[in-house]
Amino acid sequence: MPPVFLDRATATAPSGTFPVPQRDTTNWMTLSIPPATTARKVDGFSVNVVELRGWLRSHASECWKDDKSGPDWALDLEADPEWLDAVGISLDRLFRVGCIGRSLDVVPAVLIDGLKLLVRIPIVHVEVHSWKPGIENNGRLVHAGHSRPPDWDKRAACATSTFWPFHPSNPLPWQPPLAVGDYVRIVGSLITDAPHGGDPFDDFTLGESNPARWTEIHPPDIIERLPDKQRNETLQAVRVWAKPRQASVLDVDLPAPPRPPWAESLHVTEVVLPGTRQESIVKGNATKTGAALTVLGDRVHVHVMVSGTLAGAAVPAPGRFAAVYRVFWMGSRPVPLELDVEAVTLHPGETHRFASTSGGSAPTWRTVGDGQIDTSSGLLTAPRPARFPRHTVPVAASDIDGRYALALVELAPRPARHTACLVQSTFGFRGNFELVVPGPDGLVHAYRDNNDPAFPWHRTTTFGAALAGMGFAPALIQSKGFAEPGNLEVVALADGSLSHFWRDGTGDWSEPEVFAHDVFGAAGFIQSGLGGIGSFEVVAPLMFARGLVHYRRDNDAAGLPWTRLAQFGAGVSYDSVSLLETTLSQPGRLEVFARVESSNALHHFWTDSYDPSGWNGPEAVPVRVAGRPGVIQSSFGQNGNLELVAALPDGTLAHFWRDDDTPARPWSAPTTIDQSGPADIALIQSDFGSSGGHLEMVAWDGSSSRVWWRGDTDPFRWSKGSTVTV
Repeated sequence: MPPVFLDRATATAPSGTFPVPQRDTTNWMTLSIPPATTARKVDGFSVNVVELRGWLRSHASECWKDDKSGPDWALDLEADPEWLDAVGISLDRLFRVGCIGRSLDVVPAVLIDGLKLLVRIPIVHVEVHSWKPGIENNGRLVHAGHSRPPDWDKRAACATSTFWPFHPSNPLPWQPPLAVGDYVRIVGSLITDAPHGGDPFDDFTLGESNPARWTEIHPPDIIERLPDKQRNETLQAVRVWAKPRQASVLDVDLPAPPRPPWAESLHVTEVVLPGTRQESIVKGNATKTGAALTVLGDRVHVHVMVSGTLAGAAVPAPGRFAAVYRVFWMGSRPVPLELDVEAVTLHPGETHRFASTSGGSAPTWRTVGDGQIDTSSGLLTAPRPARFPRHTVPVAASDIDGRYALALVELAPRPARHTACLVQSTFGFRGNFELVVPGPDGLVHAYRDNNDPAFPWHRTTTFGAALAGMGFAPALIQSKGFAEPGNLEVVALADGSLSHFWRDGTGDWSEPEVFAHDVFGAAGFIQSGLGGIGSFEVVAPLMFARGLVHYRRDNDAAGLPWTRLAQFGAGVSYDSVSLLETTLSQPGRLEVFARVESSNALHHFWTDSYDPSGWNGPEAVPVRVAGRPGVIQSSFGQNGNLELVAALPDGTLAHFWRDDDTPARPWSAPTTIDQSGPADIALIQSDFGSSGGHLEMVAWDGSSSRVWWRGDTDPFRWSKGSTVTV
């Protein structure tokens, strides 16, 4: 399965909002290196977007306020040559002579002698650009005719009225802040910038051919920390300059990278950069097209002399030589293990066994990044995949002979397998909370921006006008197997019928699909593990005290048909259902908690293996409820406890849990959360926290939704959040 990575850290990509090249055509020029770069048109101009990987060599602690196009934030990247090979970028296309001398104040040189000699790692400069109103460049407003994107609302150590698309020191809030030495991937606009003075290779031309230009990603769309990566080769660049009628000599040793056990010999490659005057090379290799290179066991010696006197020239000119060197080991590399890892998707609480198919000794395992492996069994678990909803977990394996392999396992969001009008979705890079509740004009969708430290709620749209004033909370899930990154799906009651709505990535909600009649109250709705995609399961109360009815939509069948499967619990009038799928039997157990309308009693039904004819119950739950309870299977306990939050008839909002590690599966005494009054409860377990995830709860009382959350570590205290009014 190929890895999936984000291409931006904010919904509005900086490379498409602040297209650098056309803002300053004197200095900034877009750089195209196909096939590694992707050309885009922004405001009628070309922007070339690239992904580079490497190590951060510098990272500013504050912004540069005096940039003529507005404050920016500077970083410097040491490009990974193995990544450049993988995407087809040659060193002489990426690096200019200016890349050797750029940012000398923060990335020191190996050797420097005034203007004559310079040896240093070549860097790619990175500038995160801000939005500051009123900035002028060459007499025109930089942002003329444009408004600040609403998601560019981050503040950093900089001037007032300055906003950033993401925090330059911490672009992805779920990752630690950036630090020098981090191995990162950076996606953004690839440009070259004109020399700012002082480079002896500057020929004072304004075009792309000026050899003293340097390479930048300006601006980046995302800066993402990756698992640390060992440097397998040494990358160094040299610059030699001589005045007319003078000579300059470079003698320098370039160190080898750490020697691996399989290495047999040290090698070096030389890439001469544009701007070199080959006729000025007096001493070097046999053809005087480069330096003389001598391999000395653990290092490579570079010797070159350039002269500023050009034979036969009418006017003396300076001598110039610049090159990039790759120093690396060669030998019989180990043969990678073949791993049985195709099409692996991990969900919370699930595991997957990795196995070597190459025979021989059993592999030992370790992980890089999130994920845990039991070294004795080779079982990988993904404890908090929602934190990286569309990322991959790299898993490295090696056997006792030192051979190795690397598998990238995609983490996909598990479909909702419990009933609620609240989900944590994969929208937003931290996973927004999505809420759908009835309003006076239909169903109202709102979301909480979990990327924003203030966690604000935003109302987006109203849909399903036929459901205006509905008295029962709908059921909401984010499905898998359809449009990326997953549809929002709603089942709700209107005039005795159940309607299904969905919203794909366009943001538009569908028209209602009516699939059930003669029903009453709040239905339970999940996407189960049945089938390849996962079927939709709905359990709803029937009118006239006829119990409950079970519907299923086959998501693997053409036309996606709904089928009425079974009726159970006859003779009782129920008015709300919480449906969930648990792991208490294999391949899955459907469980129903239904409220009895007349007595507030709570009845429990269940069926194993998704069998619609095998419903068991009712079993009385020792609690009476005033509204639909929220019920989930959490990650607490060895087998996963059931967590139940309900509004009680006396107005108390209370939390119960069922101990599924004990054969009798007893229910706990209630923990009082607050005084609520009657309410329908939505309960989820989010990826916030450090030990399984917070419990997040919304109580909808018919006009407003009140939010609470409970931490996942002792003392497991409930805290009140905001109130969402629709």
